[in-house]
Amino acid sequence: MGGMKFATTQLLPPLTPAKVVFTHAPGITFEGVVMWSGRIDLQFTAGLKFDNLTLQHRQILATLL
Repeated sequence: MGGMKFATTQLLPPLTPAKVVFTHAPGITFEGVVMWSGRIDLQFTAGLKFDNLTLQHRQILATLL
């Protein structure tokens, strides 16, 4: 609930700020920091740690993830 793993088109440097917008929840933006990035099989993958999740964000994440 505190973050997510996602595919990327390139390696992302750790501690890079990032924003995630889910199309299922218009207007809701999740902000966080890249904690790790690497290559898994043929694609790049990164792990994002969310910052300052509100109760509303947690409820939305529970339905989306």
